[in-house]
Amino acid sequence: MVAKLIRKSNETIVSLEEAKAHLRILHTNEDFYLNSLLGVITTSIENNLDKDLVDTTYSLYIYSAITIGEEIHFPNSPIYNVTGVIIK
Repeated sequence: MVAKLIRKSNETIVSLEEAKAHLRILHTNEDFYLNSLLGVITTSIENNLDKDLVDTTYSLYIYSAITIGEEIHFPNSPIYNVTGVIIK
């Protein structure tokens, strides 16, 4: 079975490097603070738009036999969407 999954990412819509270049910040003293602000901004925009802007997509391969009705526990939760499942 192959399942394509979408997991919420920790990425931001603007990278730390992009924000620092725009703000003309050369030092690293406030990187942690700026990164936390970028996370808040990304979450706020996603909440206002009611849409995830940054997702992580990956495939999960299960090589063992699966019985009907068997529960499958996906790693890297929370999973927000399963875009496809292929059973071979």
